[in-house]
Amino acid sequence: MQAMAVESPNRLLICLRYGIGDLVMELPALRGLRSRLPKAHLTALGAAPAVALLEGDPDFDAVIPAQRFGFQHWGHRGTAAARERLGEWLIAGAFDQVLDASHAVVGVREVISAAAIPVLNTESSFETNEEPLEGRGVRSIWRSAVQAWGLAETGSHPEPNLHISEAVCQSARHFCYQRGLGDRVAVGIAPIASTELKRWPLEQLGKVVRWLTGEQGRPILVFSAPGEEKVARELLAQAVLPGRAEFVPPFHLQQTAALIACCGAFLSNDTGLMHIAAAMDVPTVAVFGPTSQRVYLPAGTVAVSSGSECSHRVTDRFGPSPCLLQNRCLIGRESCISAVSVEQVTAALERVLCHSFEPQQSSQFSRGGA
Repeated sequence: MQAMAVESPNRLLICLRYGIGDLVMELPALRGLRSRLPKAHLTALGAAPAVALLEGDPDFDAVIPAQRFGFQHWGHRGTAAARERLGEWLIAGAFDQVLDASHAVVGVREVISAAAIPVLNTESSFETNEEPLEGRGVRSIWRSAVQAWGLAETGSHPEPNLHISEAVCQSARHFCYQRGLGDRVAVGIAPIASTELKRWPLEQLGKVVRWLTGEQGRPILVFSAPGEEKVARELLAQAVLPGRAEFVPPFHLQQTAALIACCGAFLSNDTGLMHIAAAMDVPTVAVFGPTSQRVYLPAGTVAVSSGSECSHRVTDRFGPSPCLLQNRCLIGRESCISAVSVEQVTAALERVLCHSFEPQQSSQFSRGGA
């Protein structure tokens, strides 16, 4: 693998992975880079909303969303004006090197390629039979960064951690206190997903909600995302006692992370919020469908899946499965996530809920401190 071209660069541009979960998984490598280059100016270029997680993070000197230049999504090549704005910004930035341009939005990648700046792309590889299963994605990214960026070898790889300010933590606690959740253990639920194929059916999730709010007597926080508020509200309506279920609107991602940290447990599809919950040390149950837990399951997270082997599921690298690329199941009429039973999920939650969870203290909102 190619090594860092500039041994002690003064100004580095780091192209972040696109999705929320992918960004969280690469955090240990990014923090290792800061430790290796404590005096360098590190600029992180990513995409909203994921890049918002790094705003105010002391390990980065600048955090820039690609949308600032006019690039709207991962496959967007951008207008001529957007490409010109980015090109001028790259010149003004006087970067010694660009790391992982291959992770950038397509148009950003093309503009960087045309600029006279050395580029280093890392390649993540998976060990076929590596154990434990949880955290393989993080370990893969870490190993690649150790080799390509010259990071210090450690006996074990670090885990992702988020820096959330005390002000944001206080705001999250106030949100819960206003809803009578100050001294109770709420279960956070994220019914959202980037595609229907990754969403556990609301009918089945609703049965879990009724079990939690009824038989278990647990209050719940239902998290939403931009454009998916209706899904969250439909789930809320299925609670046994409406007063035990609260809607969490699409806040800034750091506010969402702080609210997740207020939960005693978290239930999610394979989404960015699953990775945030794990990074905030919240015991999590994740329902998997067409994506592979061999790649994306965070450490300390309990995975639930149909258990069926699918030749289309990608298990040895990052990236979408053929099903996700075509936005349809290539084997049956509905996604494999529909085969996950209510009993599987409640059994996994019981394993998590059998512990006594205390309300999070401010110092616990951020693994690594704020």
